Amino acid sequence: MNIWKYIREEWGINSVVFLLDVIEATCTTLFGLASANILTEIVRPNLSAVFICVSVLGIVSILWATAIFVHEKCLTIAMQKNGY
Repeated sequence: MNIWKYIREEWGINSVVFLLDVIEATCTTLFGLASANILTEIVRPNLSAVFICVSVLGIVSILWATAIFVHEKCLTIAMQKNGY
């Protein structure tokens, strides 16, 4: 079967899966940037910026974990609806 047929038939759940992929990629990038900024601010010594970066890192980690969990659930639903 053509993949575009499956995408058109279940465009709602497939759009959610795609959106969650984008969110996960964004979280990966933000996690790397926050980690690099923590190291930079430790070397400078700028303690207030370190706490801000650690807070951002924690928020991104929680968002990332939630996105992965929801992504797996939505992907399972999409695969079951498409007959995989």
